[in-house]
Amino acid sequence: MQIAARADRVPFCERLHTQVPGVKGFRLFLALFALCALVGGGGAWLLWQRYGSSVTGELDRITADAKAFASEHEQEQCVPEALARLEACDGVWCSVQTPIFTRECLRGAKPSPGLCDAVPDSLASAVFWPTSTCADLDVEQEVCQRILRELLKVCLPDSL
Repeated sequence: MQIAARADRVPFCERLHTQVPGVKGFRLFLALFALCALVGGGGAWLLWQRYGSSVTGELDRITADAKAFASEHEQEQCVPEALARLEACDGVWCSVQTPIFTRECLRGAKPSPGLCDAVPDSLASAVFWPTSTCADLDVEQEVCQRILRELLKVCLPDSL
């Protein structure tokens, strides 16, 4: 026995549009989100194709510079050197290169017995230590805090 389709019966997809408010808006949002992701991803790929080799070359240069400095110095000299470089440097690239310099210098320099003397012992105090320490210095605060966080990673490796 076959049931004939009723003329007054509305298909589910049409009922969904009329009964649930915002479905059209949600579809529009998804379409715009997908378009932005596609354009953004394509733009990022094009930027990487154009500037990627120079960025990686600069990162390699910073790493080599830090290793060269570290080979002749102790760990306790890495943070002051990074802060001096930050003070002498101007521009956005400094916010990238000085924490990398600090990390690589601390990894490669000779161990210093008093390196962690100024660093708080507890994690609770260490969380606020970079902010309070950098407030007294005349350098860019966010980058200074990132430099000191690299020191915290050496001094409190299990806590961070």
